[in-house]
Amino acid sequence: MSLRDTISTAADNDRIVTGTNETIEELDELDQVVVAANAPASLRERVQDAADGADVEILEFDGLHTKLGGLCGQPYAVAVLGIKQESSRLA
Repeated sequence: MSLRDTISTAADNDRIVTGTNETIEELDELDQVVVAANAPASLRERVQDAADGADVEILEFDGLHTKLGGLCGQPYAVAVLGIKQESSRLA
């Protein structure tokens, strides 16, 4: 499954967390963190530092933050999002 398909499916199933702070706060419930290609380096570093030691895969979305927001169903730009583990959806 492509990253775009993974994001769309997760969004359809309410398994998306948007925003840097929100994503970092919920790292223990996430499978993956997605960072937009045009996210600032400081933001990328902050996410990477927070994820060190966590069992979370960090992926780069090959599009702009405006496209990432639209892909996950948001009417605003999203530079960072997290994809929750399937089991956390039931919690």
